[in-house]
Amino acid sequence: MAESVTATILVTDIVGSTELRVRIGEERADQLRRTHDDLTRTAIEGNGGTLIKGLGDGALALFTGAADAVAAAVALQQAAYAHSRSAPDEALEIRAGLSSGDVTLEDGDCFGTPVVEASRLCGIAAGGQVLAAQVVRQLARGRGGHVFRSAGERELKGFPEPVPVVVVGWEPPAVEGGGIRFPSRLAPQAAFPFSGRSAQRERLLHAWKEAATGERQVVLVSGEPGIGKTRLVAEAARTVYDQGGVVLFGRCDEDLGLGFQPYVETLEQVVTSGATAAALGRYGGDLVRLVPDLGERIGDLNPPLQSDPETERYRLHDAVVSWLTSMSSDSGVLLVLDDLHWAEKPTLLLLRHLIRAPEPMRLLVVATYRDSDLDRTHPLAEMLADLRREAGVERLALVGLDVEGVMELLANISDGRMDERARDLAQLLYAETEGNPLFVQEILLSLVESGAVVQRDGLWTTDLDLGDLGIPQGVREAIGRRLSRLSDEANHVLA
Repeated sequence: MAESVTATILVTDIVGSTELRVRIGEERADQLRRTHDDLTRTAIEGNGGTLIKGLGDGALALFTGAADAVAAAVALQQAAYAHSRSAPDEALEIRAGLSSGDVTLEDGDCFGTPVVEASRLCGIAAGGQVLAAQVVRQLARGRGGHVFRSAGERELKGFPEPVPVVVVGWEPPAVEGGGIRFPSRLAPQAAFPFSGRSAQRERLLHAWKEAATGERQVVLVSGEPGIGKTRLVAEAARTVYDQGGVVLFGRCDEDLGLGFQPYVETLEQVVTSGATAAALGRYGGDLVRLVPDLGERIGDLNPPLQSDPETERYRLHDAVVSWLTSMSSDSGVLLVLDDLHWAEKPTLLLLRHLIRAPEPMRLLVVATYRDSDLDRTHPLAEMLADLRREAGVERLALVGLDVEGVMELLANISDGRMDERARDLAQLLYAETEGNPLFVQEILLSLVESGAVVQRDGLWTTDLDLGDLGIPQGVREAIGRRLSRLSDEANHVLA
């Protein structure tokens, strides 16, 4: 007998399952499918859901609560991530879709618009991504601490009007055995896929390979605001983490003005993971100058050196070097220092000491900064000039995406397909933004929200004349602020 209920529907699918089966063979593929089924069932039932049926390479599940459905989707992504980390040759990439509303239960199956909508959202999601209808966000809001990001409106097959869509953010799980979690600030939560930076990503990974052999490396990534510095580093960092490396992240805030802020944040990551005194190196006790309650949280630390301020400062520098040397001895460490243009001078002096330390270590330091915010008197500008001849220090300057890069971005959110109209749209976005990824995305999202640009049959397009598509005011203001930082001569040339 048919029964009508209000529920949230989860639909999942393995990305590239056919290609995976061909690559690893039938026997291993069947075992991987069984592993997938176990992970899926555990994630669904562990969050109060009901597995309605398998879909060959995916599943259909029903939940009475939207927050539970979101939690199950996140748990499944985390389980797939953990599996892929332990078995890279049999990596599982799962995509998922969520929708809520009235459905009909009959003969052990489930029917209704939410089922179709969740299936369509799953179909347009990227690997490792969870897409949800806006109604799911509204129902789950305030429960479970889930993070949602707008992905604009999408046209879904069979639906008369574009559907507001959100991306569900999730963090990789902690490494088994009490390892250090992947930094949440680098976790994949962006509404747009990584595009147009493959060569730069490979340069970072090459530096990681060099560092993993014991040759400490430093890469200084520069560029204007919105150019994609942190996103690039995040993509490389995920690969490093998947390969067993430790990823530490610290940032500098404009308004805090805290000396050593990024080192404090990275040390907090290590301490929170359950590190022992031995992991902090020979001078672990001196690290209390970064984290005052370190001695209370980790026992058996030697007391810090008590001397004149200059000697204590030098000992702290040595303590940080000893700590990172100890940490990198097993797995190698990627240390990300974000927004270094806001760093206080003590932070920069410690970085210089770390770069010049004679101790061999399996360490890659990647620091990002805005070159548009520097002048000759800036402490970072002085340090950059000082490091110009240092071995193992590389500079990576990011500029806007070229036309092909903007086309790649559009193709990546259009199921890999592009028609002539979509290419014309990419050309327009490039011309208006000079390839700045943030501006490209802001313009596209604004045009989608206004209905000027829609996704039809998986392709981004517009029924308007391209000349009638204007730049959103917020983006105009951002571009204006960028130009205001340039000299009069530079603005005259641009004009």
